[in-house]
Amino acid sequence: MALLDAEKLNLNVSVFVQVKTNHHDKNWLELFSKTVAQFPEVIEFYRMAGEHNYLLRVLVSDIQSYHRFIRN
Repeated sequence: MALLDAEKLNLNVSVFVQVKTNHHDKNWLELFSKTVAQFPEVIEFYRMAGEHNYLLRVLVSDIQSYHRFIRN
């Protein structure tokens, strides 16, 4: 584990992204997890109960970077 100073890394914007899906099988979760892991902006990934199924914590330098992340 490493503790990093987000400000020194110019990661000034922390965003929580909720994901809702109708897919709940093991294969889909494995594919989704592998896909999310490819994005270094995602620093936390949670399975949730309730209306939304997943919660991602995303760290980026600015809102424009967040918009680029969302498009990907």
